[in-house]
Amino acid sequence: MSPKWTKRLLSLHRWTGLITGINILILSITGAYLVVAEDIDAWREAIPQNESIEESPLTALNVESYTNSLNIAYRTLLEHYPEARLQRVRMAQQDSIQHEFGLLQTDELGTEHFERYYVEASSGQLIDDTHMHDHSFTHWVLELHANLFLGIFGILFLAIIGSLFLISCISGLLVYFPYTFKLELGRVRWEKRWPIILGDWHKLLGLSSLVFNILIALSGVALTIGFLLSQMWVLQTLQERTSQQSLEIPLSQTRSLTKPGNIYQAFSKEFEHASIETLYYPGGPQGENHYLILANASGLFTEFIPLVITSPIHSPQELSQLQLPLWIQAVAISAPIHFGNFGGWPIKILYVLLGLSSGLLSCSGALLYARKRFRK
Repeated sequence: MSPKWTKRLLSLHRWTGLITGINILILSITGAYLVVAEDIDAWREAIPQNESIEESPLTALNVESYTNSLNIAYRTLLEHYPEARLQRVRMAQQDSIQHEFGLLQTDELGTEHFERYYVEASSGQLIDDTHMHDHSFTHWVLELHANLFLGIFGILFLAIIGSLFLISCISGLLVYFPYTFKLELGRVRWEKRWPIILGDWHKLLGLSSLVFNILIALSGVALTIGFLLSQMWVLQTLQERTSQQSLEIPLSQTRSLTKPGNIYQAFSKEFEHASIETLYYPGGPQGENHYLILANASGLFTEFIPLVITSPIHSPQELSQLQLPLWIQAVAISAPIHFGNFGGWPIKILYVLLGLSSGLLSCSGALLYARKRFRK
């Protein structure tokens, strides 16, 4: 490579590294936590058990028992909040003992408010929300990592940061990789002055985490831009599919809607190797006349590809699956690649170490630039 091109690439590497530096440091720390967040939350036991609530593993519940538990929970909520409208049900999974119900309630001023309520899966007993912790810290970290608390603008900003970080990694490889053959690979010259030691560490961190950083950058951009595009595609497709009818559901008619357990039972018969994650009642993105089911199949990576299913309000037993294009499936599969939630603890430990090294890489690069800048 000519000295002219080397200088240009070095300048590109330096400036993209400086622009993304503080953001990559934040993302590396929050990302490392999110890799093990599920295990930390499980260890903390998100729901302290009352003496009146007996934990019953869901693996022991068959389809009929699980159906009954959902319907009992549904009836419990309606008894406590008869004027509310059910918007969604997040069904208890094997690692959880409660269903989460999302209700729309109207206050004295006529303003609707969304509230979450939790019902113990086996008994149908309403859990006092003072005993719920909803993983608030993990949710806070996830919001910081996903959008910097800026919503869609934060998502777009992080997509740009991810693209620049990818450029920084590739330009750094092109500039520094030829020089690695002049030294013993991975060697840090401890006998030299601190700027040389820091430079050796910077190159070592960059080379050792290069593949990881490229995968994280690519999957991060896919999750940001791809998520927005896939949401738009799914919403548009759902609206086109369900726009043939129009039916307004008054708040007082919540009781006339199909019980969630009945929909779960119909789903289990047709999709034996899948589980419902969330059931949306009419009035959501699928329109006023359909139920919407978001489910997951079993499998190492296929479990991250959502199953999007609708059923008409007049015949909820008729399930219609929305066929997702390959690019949306690829976006979904990039999630476990980005967060390292596959392969168990060995992969998680590797992701934590390499993720933190990305933050150290940004810090060392900034220090090297600051030293060079201040010496002029």
